[in-house]
Amino acid sequence: DLWSIIVTLLLTSFGCFIVGSVFLLLFAQKIADPIHKAAKFAVAIANGNLSERLKLDSKDEAGRLAHEMNIMADSLEQKLQLATELKRAQEQLVITERQRADALHQAKDVAEATAAASERQRKLMLSMATSKSIDEIFDNLMVDLHAEWGFDAIQFQRLDFERGILCGTLFRSVKN
Repeated sequence: DLWSIIVTLLLTSFGCFIVGSVFLLLFAQKIADPIHKAAKFAVAIANGNLSERLKLDSKDEAGRLAHEMNIMADSLEQKLQLATELKRAQEQLVITERQRADALHQAKDVAEATAAASERQRKLMLSMATSKSIDEIFDNLMVDLHAEWGFDAIQFQRLDFERGILCGTLFRSVKN
């Protein structure tokens, strides 16, 4: 009967070994599976997929870890959206500042053109006051009109017809 006890012991030991191995494999899988999912989740987040969420329904440490990692992903997603909105606002501000600078430059150009026109008007009035001839004054006026407004020879001829009327009017208004 010793053989039957030894065989029974060996079979029982082998059965316990098989059952223990199955339990060990299941337990290892229960531990390794959440860790594997967490690692895949971390890779997805690192690659910029902030919409990814870790789905573990367990109430143990792995479940708490999954919950905290999802909170972290939510926070990162919100911060990325805020950064994107701030970048858009900054770009709009740069565009607005460029437009403002362009408007200031145009205003400066207009002011310079106005100052130049005022200077030409002052010179014209000064030349009229120094008793230059009406022809010289008219010629200066025509040169200024050509320089400022681009009058050509045909327009000068048309204006020359009215020269007597214009010069007489200018001369009388300056004398008065």
